[in-house]
Amino acid sequence: MSSPKTAKPPTGEIIEALERAGSVRKAAKLLGVAKSTFFDWISELNIKKKTRLSSPGVQTPIVNNEKSIFIVTCAINNTAINEPFLASLRQYCQHRGAKLLVIPIRYKNVSAYLAKQDGATWWARELRDDIHLDSFEVNGLLTIMGNSFIQATAASPLAGLDILDPQRSFVIGHPTIETKTAARPVGDNPRIFMTTGAVTESRYSESVAGMKATARHACGAVVVERDGEDFWLRNIEADPHGGFYDLDSYYSPDGTTGQHRLKALSCGDTHLDFIDPGVKAATWGAGSITEVLNPEHEFHHDVLDFFSANHHHRGDVHLNFAKHHWGLNSVDDELTRLVDFFSDCLNRPDTIYHIVPSNHNDALQRWLKEADIRQDPENALIYHELNLQVLQGITCRGMEISIPHPLKLYMESRIRNPESVIFHDRSEKVEILGVDFNQHFDKGVNGSRGSLAGMAKTGRAASGGHGHGPGKKNRAIQAGTSSQYNLGYNMGYSTWAKAHVGMYPSGATTIFFISGNRWRG
Repeated sequence: MSSPKTAKPPTGEIIEALERAGSVRKAAKLLGVAKSTFFDWISELNIKKKTRLSSPGVQTPIVNNEKSIFIVTCAINNTAINEPFLASLRQYCQHRGAKLLVIPIRYKNVSAYLAKQDGATWWARELRDDIHLDSFEVNGLLTIMGNSFIQATAASPLAGLDILDPQRSFVIGHPTIETKTAARPVGDNPRIFMTTGAVTESRYSESVAGMKATARHACGAVVVERDGEDFWLRNIEADPHGGFYDLDSYYSPDGTTGQHRLKALSCGDTHLDFIDPGVKAATWGAGSITEVLNPEHEFHHDVLDFFSANHHHRGDVHLNFAKHHWGLNSVDDELTRLVDFFSDCLNRPDTIYHIVPSNHNDALQRWLKEADIRQDPENALIYHELNLQVLQGITCRGMEISIPHPLKLYMESRIRNPESVIFHDRSEKVEILGVDFNQHFDKGVNGSRGSLAGMAKTGRAASGGHGHGPGKKNRAIQAGTSSQYNLGYNMGYSTWAKAHVGMYPSGATTIFFISGNRWRG
């Protein structure tokens, strides 16, 4: 009579045994099974004896439902886990019916190795049922990478990954939190690349690389919400107690609480005359971001597009012909539409609205300084009205001359709630929980051209816009756009995506990507 077949233990336990033992024979002995049985197990899992890590490949999705939620993080070998954070992650999974995926990251800590603190490679036993090795397709547009082999100390873990499948987005295990969008033809779905953060603590070598990695290390994860071929990604980040916010809920080892307000929402560049109807609905409509998350502060970049008289259109006979014949060159009409937008959307009584100084807003100011109004009789009245207000508002203290912004003068005299709307100057620093929200990212250091990458190098925490390609790097984060994708000047390939930046009460920031008129799964 044949003996009963030995039950196979969880994948994480098999990996842990192999890592601790260092060979198939010793791992089999550790688990109390025959060597041939253990070899069959690792063959089924595609685990190599020498590397003790699975080979690249695409694994069948863990959940085949049309709707599913994953929360993806990573764990570095030979490193203690952040136990409160792991407990909070499990609360999240229980509350939302999500699946926790932990991507193992290999790192040789030279300092620990030389001090003979590290021997065999291992991962915390608490993660053995959550370890996920291979990549798999969440749907036709998104892949969770389980085998990227990116160095744990990599300063730019997403660098060079744009060459992966040009139709897909990727979630990649790495102990930093970083987000970028890759170029694709205008009109195609955005390609999003996002790293996870870690469930393990910071433990790096005593070196320059280790010091920098310690500064970038974040205990965090990526929430993946799937609904058929649509998906939404958000990063979450643990606070000092191991808890974290996602949407309007707070998750901690002790449980879950709800109906929390966003501390701040920084919207993707508005460009009102080109605003996408889906973004408008997702941001200010029924069930929208502002209705559900009720931000205390709301920041707006490039609220005015100034298509009516933009300096980039000078000398363009064809475009100016079209604007004239289809009634698109009235500055007063464009400003009136902006007033209506403020009345319709920026009207929550317990929210403070901030207008960030931006290059498209500044185009109005430039027009007043440079336009030859003799050639533009249609806009003569508004031109002289605004110039008069600016001239009357100029002040001088010693050698310090202050010139008011015409957009501020126009809007404050016409909107319904001027006490709730603040028009900021370029020189202001508007910090909320240590993050400066008054940067548009069009102006860089020492007069250089601004960008998210440039701001990230300063080490300062800041939230901006301008580039229309949402992203997060180091302590800097950038919103996308609220506009339609084709604005005429971004022909060809584009990194643009419709997305806003949110800040939770903990100070953690995230990006809300908008697909159609939906901002969550």
